Formats: sequence, structure tokens, C-alpha cells
Amino acid sequence: QPCGASGNETATQLTTPSTVFQLTVRKLEEDVQYCIRVRAHTIVGPGPFSNPISVTTLEDRPSNSPQELITTTNSSTSILVTWTPVLLIDQNGVITHYQVEYNQSTFTEGASATSQTNGSVLSLLLVGLEEYVEYSIRVSAYTKVGQGPYSNATNNRTHQAAPSGFPQNVSAITKTPTSVFMSWEHVEEIDQ
Repeated sequence: QPCGASGNETATQLTTPSTVFQLTVRKLEEDVQYCIRVRAHTIVGPGPFSNPISVTTLEDRPSNSPQELITTTNSSTSILVTWTPVLLIDQNGVITHYQVEYNQSTFTEGASATSQTNGSVLSLLLVGLEEYVEYSIRVSAYTKVGQGPYSNATNNRTHQAAPSGFPQNVSAITKTPTSVFMSWEHVEEIDQ
């Protein structure tokens, strides 16, 4: 039975033959404190319980992802990422940190970048992104045991920025006393 819950405890009784002095209890929840008591029975009835002992099951990695992933474009080079925590029942321990993975367009092995926050922070500002590029973004949670699954990815595009370069090969030719013909080439792609 879980210890420490005020009035909401549920007791489970397990029975073994009188010659068995050990038992493995299975299908318990991760990172939960249990209170264990043992007593003997005869054909007349049960004896008193032993003093309770407390045991806590081990943590595991989260079994679900963070919820409600929202991305908001802040500028031409930054996107704010926010989320809500993994549901308590799916945390399976203490969330130590979150990992935000982001990539241009889609996720491919080795082509993604990641940033991390501590377990109490539920947002991250991604900075240094490329201008006017669509990013796929997802988030996962960690316990001390390891990483849980990623959330579904959401896409967001950084804002456009003013060109950093100028048109090339600008020329002007006088056509008449009151007109000039002008021509130029586009701004280099890297500077658009």
C-alpha cells in the first residue's frame, strides 16, 4: 500500500504458503513509496501485523512527452518554444530537464540541433536561427534514468529580415534629355 497518502491508501493482500518467506511484488508504479506489512495466519485467524517498512520503487524514463507544445516567432532569428509538463502519472520520477530539438523542415539523423532547460523551466528561446526559414520543433523530458518520447513536432517560420546586401551591377544610361534607363542584377542569394 502507498505510504503517506492521507486516507486514500489502497491495501492489497497477497498470500503465500506457510513455508515461503519471500515474495516479489510486481506491476507496481515507478517512483512510488509503498508501505509493507506482513502477518501470519493459522486456521484460527490472523496474527498482528509487523511494523510497517517503507520502500520506494525506482524511477524510470518518462512514458509520455510534454504537452501543449506552442511555438511563437519572435524575430527573424528567434522562436519562443513553450510547453506544459509531462502528466504526473507519466513522469515516472523527477523531471531533471527538457530537451528541445529543432531542425530546418524535417528531422533527419544527425542534422538536428538541441537545447536544454532544467526540469522546472517550461520555455526556451531558440536564437541564432536563419532568417525566413521554417523549423520543425519538438520537446522531450528526462528523468535521471533517461529520455522520454518526443512530442509531436510543430513547424514555425522565422520572420523575414531586410536584405543585408545590395543589388549588383547597377548601371544607368541617358536616353533622352528627360529620361535615364537603369538596370541592375538581384541581391546575391546569401544576402537576401
